[in-house]
Amino acid sequence: MPPPSLHDWTRDPRAAALLAGIAAAPPRCEGRHRIYGCVREDWHEYVGPAVDALAAIRDDHGERALARAHAGDRRAMAGWIALGSVHDVIDAAIAAARAAAATMRHAA
Repeated sequence: MPPPSLHDWTRDPRAAALLAGIAAAPPRCEGRHRIYGCVREDWHEYVGPAVDALAAIRDDHGERALARAHAGDRRAMAGWIALGSVHDVIDAAIAAARAAAATMRHAA
């Protein structure tokens, strides 16, 4: 796997600041659904300005990773994809913040 600097959009200072805020105060989560004939797909997703800003940062890094892939560096795109979605990263940030808070409570 390539070094994080080639694809890790979460290390972008703007994303890191947004994720710190999200970990402290998680965004609202809304239910969504889509119907395909007789099949209904249901899911929940985070919504709000911070989520939209993170998505824009991820997309920007993805466009650059895709350009590098077209130039022959396929590892850059693979690394970007491996990080998962904005929602995956938000879930991880919230889980890490809750784990840290629980550790602090137990240590006290």
